Amino acid sequence: MANDTIMLNCSSKMPTAIQVVTAMDTLALVMFVTLTAMAAVAVAVGAEAAGHFLRVETSSVQLSRLLWVNEAGPVLTMLACVGMWVPRAAMFMDHAASIYVGCYLHCFMELMLSESGNEGWPFHHRATLRLRTGPLCCCCLCLPNPKLSSRWLTALRSGTLQTAILRPLLVLLSILVWVDRMASDNWENTNSTLESVLGYVLGASTLLAIWVLSMAFFIVKNFTLPLPHLTARFALNQVLVLLVTLQLKVLRWLSSAGIVPCIPPFSRHAQATSMHHQLLIIEMFVVTLTSHRLYRRPVKDFDVSSALSSSRQTD
Repeated sequence: MANDTIMLNCSSKMPTAIQVVTAMDTLALVMFVTLTAMAAVAVAVGAEAAGHFLRVETSSVQLSRLLWVNEAGPVLTMLACVGMWVPRAAMFMDHAASIYVGCYLHCFMELMLSESGNEGWPFHHRATLRLRTGPLCCCCLCLPNPKLSSRWLTALRSGTLQTAILRPLLVLLSILVWVDRMASDNWENTNSTLESVLGYVLGASTLLAIWVLSMAFFIVKNFTLPLPHLTARFALNQVLVLLVTLQLKVLRWLSSAGIVPCIPPFSRHAQATSMHHQLLIIEMFVVTLTSHRLYRRPVKDFDVSSALSSSRQTD
């Protein structure tokens, strides 16, 4: 009888927010409140940083890039917090995070190129394009290092732009497939091939964006004026993308293997999703504090392009 009760409580349906709250013990309640407080602090830090950029940045285009990149931590923390408290909204929070990451990758690319001072600056140094970068550094050893041109620079931009455009479309298709699957009489055991195909396309799009972003990073690092905290910013970018895109998949694989236990009212699948959101709050809290340190600069450092133009006129 007890086993039947446990199996009933561990059904594949996501629990409601009321079921989550009523099933909490003291330790779980303290953990949820602590994580919510961390999310609130991250949002407050992000709001303060946004106010700082609004005061000091004069270019609206550059301002939008700074906000998209710097506010990634607070936005993803807030989405994870909602998904933690309302499990049945978790899928939509994950989709919103996926869309944000696509735009974040493209804005990081544009911010990195614009802060290098001048888009034509690398051409004066006879820059070469390093194709053998991660995540394809091991399987493309025979690729040459072509000379950088405006056509190659446009191709690099297109590599991140495609994921910013594709992700919303793929998310919309995923939701439509999910709605169609929910209408099935045996929806719990229905495995959609189309969902798998969409996942593979999304993965390939993300790999391409990371690849071209790595190439642009080496160009800016080796053939332009030094930028503040460039390597640290790029590393933070890669960590954020990996956490948002891979962490949930790894946890769900562990739940399918029986490693993640069923803890009523959460099934194994729901428990993996809940663990992902709890971990993501902590991780994005750290990302928020780190971004606040890496992107906050004195007002005089913001107009890099003007400074470079002035120095060239003097020469």
